[in-house]
Amino acid sequence: MGSYWPDLSKYTHNGRIYGAKLREGTVYFNGINNYIDIPNDILPSPQAFTIATWIYPLGENSDASYDEQIIVDLRGQYKIFLSWKESDDANHPACLRGSIYGGGEEYNLYSPDNSLPPGLWHFVGMSWDGTTQRICYNGNFLSQPANDPASITGYESLIGKDYQLDWDRLWFFGFIGELFIFSVGFDEERFRILYNLTFPFGTA
Repeated sequence: MGSYWPDLSKYTHNGRIYGAKLREGTVYFNGINNYIDIPNDILPSPQAFTIATWIYPLGENSDASYDEQIIVDLRGQYKIFLSWKESDDANHPACLRGSIYGGGEEYNLYSPDNSLPPGLWHFVGMSWDGTTQRICYNGNFLSQPANDPASITGYESLIGKDYQLDWDRLWFFGFIGELFIFSVGFDEERFRILYNLTFPFGTA
């Protein structure tokens, strides 16, 4: 069983760390087999959500089949995930991907190519407020209309790995810092507030 990973909110959605290492207030993922397992009931309903965190990608992971690394995957509960696209991705290099699947449609938002190069801290996030999907990358935003995220069972919600634990793929290689999951959909102003409140973290 993995090491205990506490939820610092009042909701005690505690997780378990598998292989990932705590380093100076961050969590290091080796891009090979490290992840954090989080509860599959972390969101009370699909009416709204926000994911926000700081990431420091270090480059290519051990998986040559996919040019993508999962930051947070909530597909143990809803079809929602946030990922970093590797620098050699042919279509969307070195950028953020926010994905929601609902109503038979997949909604993807990508930050501009090479907007999140490896070797630097980046503030990233995704939200959905009931009608609009939004991604945030270092204080910049993209948005589009999106349906309710579809529910899903039989898998795991994870940090640093996609929802299918028996598949050797999509491992995050780098550091993940302060990570927030809210049951409200942030607008741009709220993202900026959180970015400014946590900004020194990304410069440490």
